[in-house]
Amino acid sequence: MATSDSTSERAEFRVHVVSWNIASSPLTLNDVLTLFEFAGADPLSSADIVVVGLQEAYQSVPEAISAVIGSDDTVELFGRYLVPKGYVRLSSCRMLGVVVMAFVRRQLLLYIRDTEVCATRTGLGGWLGIKGGASVRFTLGDLSVCFTNCHLSPHPEDNARRTGEIRHILQSQTFEINSRLQPAAMLMMDHDVLVVFGDLNFRLEDRGFDEVVELAGKKKYEGLLLCDQLRLEQLKGDRGTSGLDYFMEMPITFPPTYKYTPGTDQFSSLGKGPAQRAPAWCDRIIWNVHERQYPKINDPNPQPVVKPEGYTIHMEPRVSDHKAVSGGLRILADVRGFSPKVVFLLQTWWVSEDALIVFDVAEGTVISYWDWIGLYRANFTSEKDYAHRSLTPVARGTSAKSHCSCFKISGAEMPSQPGYYVLIYKSVEYGRVIGMSPVFPIVHRESLVSEDWEIVES
Repeated sequence: MATSDSTSERAEFRVHVVSWNIASSPLTLNDVLTLFEFAGADPLSSADIVVVGLQEAYQSVPEAISAVIGSDDTVELFGRYLVPKGYVRLSSCRMLGVVVMAFVRRQLLLYIRDTEVCATRTGLGGWLGIKGGASVRFTLGDLSVCFTNCHLSPHPEDNARRTGEIRHILQSQTFEINSRLQPAAMLMMDHDVLVVFGDLNFRLEDRGFDEVVELAGKKKYEGLLLCDQLRLEQLKGDRGTSGLDYFMEMPITFPPTYKYTPGTDQFSSLGKGPAQRAPAWCDRIIWNVHERQYPKINDPNPQPVVKPEGYTIHMEPRVSDHKAVSGGLRILADVRGFSPKVVFLLQTWWVSEDALIVFDVAEGTVISYWDWIGLYRANFTSEKDYAHRSLTPVARGTSAKSHCSCFKISGAEMPSQPGYYVLIYKSVEYGRVIGMSPVFPIVHRESLVSEDWEIVES
């Protein structure tokens, strides 16, 4: 995160979006590693937010039951790679084989509120979730953002069905915002920034297999993209019915993403006549910025809310007949008022012994009986992954002046193993984290606090 305007406290957040139809292939940690570490690139070195959308990520019955009552194995797999790199899972949503997950840098929890998920089924007339859209939305600073992973109907001749499905998703998906700051329903298209991605399944009009393979081999992509159904739909403007004319896409400078022979980088030539699938750019990332976020005429320093960067194909992993795509977006948001309102005053903590949580509340902060403080391991995976959580024993009201509060955790509630931990204060009034401590050690009393246990910043 980089602050770009000290006057309005606007900050730039880098988002890395990945979409991949895995064609029901079981994934390994090495597949995830390959997906992010490609051609010497390291997109996570600067990414504040990582959003991953998978299609055809079907589960066995036991895995599906586990995802409902516990954890989603697919999401956990990505977490095993991303959490050690400093991310936490903000939220995820699954609709049969359509999965969307959002991970953020831990310190970004101070700038995020009103996280919600929603899914819209379009398979079998809306009765089945084999097709449709799954979304994660949240408010980043002053900006509402939504990421929607879609899997639309296949086949070149089903373009009308595809456009109907995307129209239905865009117009009907609604989020119930329960925050006291924004207690209302919110439509998908009402968001300041909306990113739609996934296996949109748009094909090339009137182009045969041999012709597409030949032109793609010569990297004559623009000629092929003149027949791309998504672009043709966007060119209809107000005459179209999908709503896609509002969306933007980065230039495509890579080969079609479908259909490949699994295990290779060769287009699949299976089938004859109409059954032979001509390669196409089925997997896409597009975005829309709400008109209220357009630069103002009298703005002395106009800056776009979204700046795109790095749209590319991933030739590896090769386990699917689709290639993954990824793209970077730099999002500009106003973060005034999002500085920490609670500061923890750390003391020495011992394993399995009573501990005192001491924190300072800033002047003007609204506090509640229902606020809570959580103790987390330094590498916690999500907000639910706490070692201990307590409601704050403070009266509701507005802090007239900065003051210090404290309460005790009993030894029975303390961790029984040493390690590095972090404290988080979650506010009901603000709907977000308003305080996060540096990383600190909890050790056995008989242990000496050496340099190895020095408190470090998270």
